[in-house]
Amino acid sequence: MNLKLYDRHKSFGIDANYVASMIYLIPGLIGMLIPAVSPFTFLVPLLVYFIEKNSKFVRFHCLQYLLLSFVSNLLLYLMMFLMIMDESMAVFAITLTNLITVVMFGALVFCVFKAALWRSWRVPYIGWIASKIVKEE
Repeated sequence: MNLKLYDRHKSFGIDANYVASMIYLIPGLIGMLIPAVSPFTFLVPLLVYFIEKNSKFVRFHCLQYLLLSFVSNLLLYLMMFLMIMDESMAVFAITLTNLITVVMFGALVFCVFKAALWRSWRVPYIGWIASKIVKEE
């Protein structure tokens, strides 16, 4: 099942759906506004993941964001490496980089909306891993 509906509950004193949505939004906004700290934006969801003990909903979204961010950065660095190593592959790598960026952005936007609606939509493969780690049943 790719979608799970949660009951309303609180996390950090506010509705958990707001916290889960912010997990996706805050690192992106910080990264855009202050590019120098962009490599460290993963710390926000990481801290929330370890501080939040009661809400599996929030913990799932933290972990899914971390895994999604890791996979997208890994793919983007791989494309950068490909461009550096082989100039003839540059056009292919740039096109693939743009595609990866658009797909990841779309997944993040979709996750924000689903989290706001108290749903945990699982990004294929990544969401499954996150749900197993959080023990989301």
